[in-house]
Amino acid sequence: EGATEMEREAVVVVSNEDVTLSGVIAWTLLLSREEQIMFLKMLPTFKLSPLDFSLALSGFYFQHSLTSVNPLQQKQKLAAFVVEWISTSFQRDFFPLPKSKKKMHPLHVLQDLGKKWREEGLHEIADILKAAIATGKNTKTESGQKLKHTHTSSESTLGRLQSISNADIAQQMCLIDAELFANIPIEEILNVDTWSKRAEDKSVRNIRAMVERFNKMSEWVVTEIVSEPPKEGAKVWKRLIQICDQLLEMRDFHAVMAFIAGFNSLYVSRCSEHHKILSTKTKATLARLEATVSSDSNYVKYRELLKKGREPAVPYLGVIMKDAIAALDGDFLSKETGLYNLSKLQLLLTQFATVHEQLNDTPFIQRDSSINATMRQLFIKSEAEHGALTLKYKA
Repeated sequence: EGATEMEREAVVVVSNEDVTLSGVIAWTLLLSREEQIMFLKMLPTFKLSPLDFSLALSGFYFQHSLTSVNPLQQKQKLAAFVVEWISTSFQRDFFPLPKSKKKMHPLHVLQDLGKKWREEGLHEIADILKAAIATGKNTKTESGQKLKHTHTSSESTLGRLQSISNADIAQQMCLIDAELFANIPIEEILNVDTWSKRAEDKSVRNIRAMVERFNKMSEWVVTEIVSEPPKEGAKVWKRLIQICDQLLEMRDFHAVMAFIAGFNSLYVSRCSEHHKILSTKTKATLARLEATVSSDSNYVKYRELLKKGREPAVPYLGVIMKDAIAALDGDFLSKETGLYNLSKLQLLLTQFATVHEQLNDTPFIQRDSSINATMRQLFIKSEAEHGALTLKYKA
């Protein structure tokens, strides 16, 4: 009672020897990811063709999408399973690739399923499926020969800036961050309840813009590294480390944090072959950058560096927001005395106002319209693409 149609059918699966393919799919969607991968590896032993399996998945979707208690969750589970199938078994189950739509092919079935999701407004799910299929197609040709690396300089942001110095790139990134930070009024920082719970609220749009910029830079760093095979990827990684070092010298701590987040991402961590190629000197630079902005002891090294410098700086917004929460927590108002503790708040206000004044009063970087525009429109691949590109590196 209270179970979804899929869950009820799964119960039938585990309690009976003879079940329908739809029941098997229902049961599979309730398995762990590791169990699903094992199931997919065993698929050929079931004497079930990829085309029949894809048709069964599609039929299951249309059969159960209207009866599920939580249809969106069920669609997401099905999409995740389909992507897992594509990622783990593309070469085995989908080659040779179809040359036309005259002959039915499992890819056609899955692509039609993706179109259906898009029609229903499930664009994120459809995009993940599309990216997985695109990555699978690039794994090898129909004859079994490996494809040449398809990542081109026209796609890569760094590829379009090959002739531009790292310092010039870092300067324009710093300028973008400085302008975004200067737009944040102190009222938004103090509006903790809004930006900590309802980030989409227009009253904190400037904070949201700064956070989105951070995420964009971090994802861009990942894209640049994982899109290349080890040898070329190591060169890209080295250049990104050099740009990050330039950003530290320019005191754009927000960007430095974003770069470090990208370097430490799950997908980049899979690229151990890339990392092995980095020189000892480059690895030492990376370690120094990580130590400088480490969260150890409440970001003590970063705080000291920010306090000592006299030049304008772009602080890391994450620490400012952390301090705002600490200043406005339960200790801000004493229940016993009814008095407010203003010391933390005053410290926060003084620090923020000082840096904010420096940014507003000191136009320390000359704008380069071309580089600036490029660094605002960073080429970023989806998380699904990052996952698919690094799957072969995963231990």
